[in-house]
Amino acid sequence: MKAENLKKLKDNGFNVPDFKIIKWEDKDKEIDISKFNGKYAIRSSCILEDSISSSFAGQFDTYLNVSKEDIPNKVRDCFNSINNKNVIDYLKKKNIKDELTMDVIIQEMVDSDYSGVLFTSNPKGLINESVIVVGKGLGSNIVEDKIDVCTYYYNLTDNIYYYEGKDNYLRDELIDELINISNKIKDIFGELLDIEFAIKDNNIYILQVRPITTLDTSNLVILDNSNIVESYPNISLPLTISFVEFLYSNVFKKEAYRLSKNKRLVEENNNNFKNMVGSVNGRIYYKISNWYTLIKFLPFSNKIIPIWQDMLGVKNKNFDNSKVKMSLLDKIKIYINTFYELVTVSKKMNKLNEKFNQVNSYFNNHFNDKLETDEIIKLYKKIKNELLEDWDITLVNDLYSFIYTGILKKRLKSKKMSDEKINDYISGISNLESLKPIKSIISLAYNKDKVSDEEFNNMYIDYINLYGDRNLEELKLE
Repeated sequence: MKAENLKKLKDNGFNVPDFKIIKWEDKDKEIDISKFNGKYAIRSSCILEDSISSSFAGQFDTYLNVSKEDIPNKVRDCFNSINNKNVIDYLKKKNIKDELTMDVIIQEMVDSDYSGVLFTSNPKGLINESVIVVGKGLGSNIVEDKIDVCTYYYNLTDNIYYYEGKDNYLRDELIDELINISNKIKDIFGELLDIEFAIKDNNIYILQVRPITTLDTSNLVILDNSNIVESYPNISLPLTISFVEFLYSNVFKKEAYRLSKNKRLVEENNNNFKNMVGSVNGRIYYKISNWYTLIKFLPFSNKIIPIWQDMLGVKNKNFDNSKVKMSLLDKIKIYINTFYELVTVSKKMNKLNEKFNQVNSYFNNHFNDKLETDEIIKLYKKIKNELLEDWDITLVNDLYSFIYTGILKKRLKSKKMSDEKINDYISGISNLESLKPIKSIISLAYNKDKVSDEEFNNMYIDYINLYGDRNLEELKLE
């Protein structure tokens, strides 16, 4: 109920305009208007309003800028709107047989410079993106589509936003403050909220809060940049974005077939494979919601997902934990194939490394800057086909690494080691491929004055041959 929510907001120190609640049982009592000054908003607060199954949005009458003298009449009209034809029709449509009662809220009007609504998650199903819709003046102008609005899309993962509209109404400080306020409100009311606000002289007033009733929970999307931001930081252009989408789609599809040996099951999930990554405003993200769907096919997925989140650095830990539809026979096949691949992954990774070295040598021997376009395309296709054929084994290797690192952490915790000591222990493991470029360049710098110029030059060339392509934004094609 709106009234209860306003009380909670007020009790928790949020900047809520003063209000008085007229209870349903007191609807026939006389209102003492001597206690009111200025203009007021008269709103309904129905027991079934703004619930998950029924919103009643716009069904009851609301009155704004009500003078002191008109308060009794408008309160009565608001109570009487419970008998409106549209309300009765809505009850029939929703098959609601409960007795309908409501309270009425009398709330001080804010002569706002700007008004708006903040959705803590994008109602289209993007749960880690807040949406702020703002217009000049009163909020009713926005609802009735009387004025131009500016819509801000705020990514909660990396705290970056962009806006759509003719005018940018809000300064960065106000956007940040709105997001901070919404995060505090979420701590009280939950994650998926519709927050109505007004701004006067750069002061933010919270007018009401309710659940998002238009959110499509059947198709939730979670974007996360976790470790993909290391490969594709900042803005990526369409050439890179299209290639990344193609690459992830193909590799994951091949891995799914490797683990299932079931073409039908793979094709049924083709839409997930096509959307393993996505882009917003030129930035590349994992579409984590689709990853979860695929991970659920694996044995002990409920154990694997938290480990995978931890290893990948996923910030938003929410996910739909419902089971995927799969026959018992399909499940048995996937379990057997998965265990087999995990047992043999080291041997297969060694073969892939050998193959990569061969392909890399082939490329170095056949590429030069004098090649014609069709020759470059031919070379690209050959390398692509050679490498993508077996590249999905790297995903099995990731799974192997995640699982056994998770097991190691669990064992170390059982020995009463702190998280900090566990992380220090794991990060101290030597011979990690990802550390070799760093260690090599440190060694290069350290030995510069200890060897001859010729020796140093040979060391330098070796470094360039091995790691010369390792640099910021190295994987961007543009």
